[in-house]
Amino acid sequence: TITQPQQLILSSSTTGSTCGQKDGSATVSVVSGAFPFTYKWSVSADSQVTATATGLGSGCYSVTVTDGNGCTSSVAPCVNDLGAPTVNLLTQTNVACNGDSTGFAQIAVSGGTPPYTYTWYNVNNVSIGQSTASAFNLSAGMYIGGMEDSTGCKGSVSVTITQPAKLTAAFSGITAVTCFGYCDGKATLTGTGGTLPYTYQWVDPNSQTTATATGLCPGSYNATLTDSMGCDTTLTVSISEPAAMVASVTTDSAYCGTSTGKACVNVTNGSSPFSYQWNDAAAQTTVCANNIAPGNYSVTATDINGCKAVAAGTVNNIPAGVSALSNIVTPSCKGQCNGAAAVSMSGTGTSPYTFLWSNGNTAQM
Repeated sequence: TITQPQQLILSSSTTGSTCGQKDGSATVSVVSGAFPFTYKWSVSADSQVTATATGLGSGCYSVTVTDGNGCTSSVAPCVNDLGAPTVNLLTQTNVACNGDSTGFAQIAVSGGTPPYTYTWYNVNNVSIGQSTASAFNLSAGMYIGGMEDSTGCKGSVSVTITQPAKLTAAFSGITAVTCFGYCDGKATLTGTGGTLPYTYQWVDPNSQTTATATGLCPGSYNATLTDSMGCDTTLTVSISEPAAMVASVTTDSAYCGTSTGKACVNVTNGSSPFSYQWNDAAAQTTVCANNIAPGNYSVTATDINGCKAVAAGTVNNIPAGVSALSNIVTPSCKGQCNGAAAVSMSGTGTSPYTFLWSNGNTAQM
């Protein structure tokens, strides 16, 4: 009886290469046939002669198997590359306030072979000590999120964390109060940098929340500028006031109760030109009120800013003197004109005095 030998039947399996490298393998298995078997692969100058060929890149490889009867069979298993992992930036949060370290970045990996390990680097490729898919507390700058899968394949993505310009503030339009004791000062707080819009907070009796604070009394005030990210800066402004206006009155007395008196006002401080208002009968508006009768007078002085000062003075009366005849000498004989008379003065009159006698004679003393 002539028998038929077993047919030489083969099967194959592969292990994929990784990251485009030549680290794959292919194995051929004999399902049936006559032992022993020899192998010949079409790789590496036909140098691989075992059931498993190693160091293979992606591609198909032919292997010929010869059994103990000299029968041959061939298969061509294909090695697939598992591919390098892909790294993408998933989310990014920039620094809110200039100079802070509030940045955040997170990467996502697809492909490759889990599990993954992570390392974050700065722009100088120096590790920043964070080893998860998320990096926290980042200052402004460029970072590299790197990963490696379980087969050693690596991938990375860069991210640039930005920050706003430094928030700065300054005062403009600082206006002193108009007059001593007034509360009409104002100041404007202006900002640059940061992230618009800005909000304002003044520490004044009215807790004003606009860029310009008005109705300020003399003194110092704090104002805080805050941007939309919560960054803030605080400054202090001083509102000044002018010295108080002071008025004083000097007077010249009136004579004999007549309108011969005079009052003048002198003003210190304030800003010229000044205007004046007297309370005399003529309501005079000059620095001196002239030709006024004895009495009490007041004047209001107003400067160019509307600041006022009030002063008062008294115009005194100098009454006429009182005369009296003395040393009367009668004529020696009737018809003689050798009589004489003298007059004396008393009271508050002011010398020299002029006398008019009934006979037409005048004299002065």
